Amino acid sequence: MKKSTIAATMVIAVLSVGCAEKSGVKSPENAAHGNAVEGVYEIPVSETMSRRSLSEAIINAGEARGWMMTEMGRGAIVASKYIDGKSASVVIDTSRSPIEITENRTTMSASRFSDEVKGLNEAIIKALKSQSGEH
Repeated sequence: MKKSTIAATMVIAVLSVGCAEKSGVKSPENAAHGNAVEGVYEIPVSETMSRRSLSEAIINAGEARGWMMTEMGRGAIVASKYIDGKSASVVIDTSRSPIEITENRTTMSASRFSDEVKGLNEAIIKALKSQSGEH
């Protein structure tokens, strides 16, 4: 049963990443920290950073913000968060540069979900800058 659940989650993650729709800038302040488009955050990544270092930095940043981070094979991380009986999940596509955080699904209010994803985005940017030696 566990293998089928993992397989189903992987399929959803891959489809979510592949079917992301971009439709305009979400907020000007996030544009300075990578592009924030409706439902997708794009984060520039140093070309010299190894895939392993990239994944570790993203997972550590997410966990520090209270997200449950699950690496789904090569190139995708699913981040889930539960607060007060409400849930949120995003897919982080690390297979290309810039990496993308795609809003997946939520039962949280739109503003709460947006705040949580924005916090995750900022934590990842900070971790990647720290990893690459930028300040």
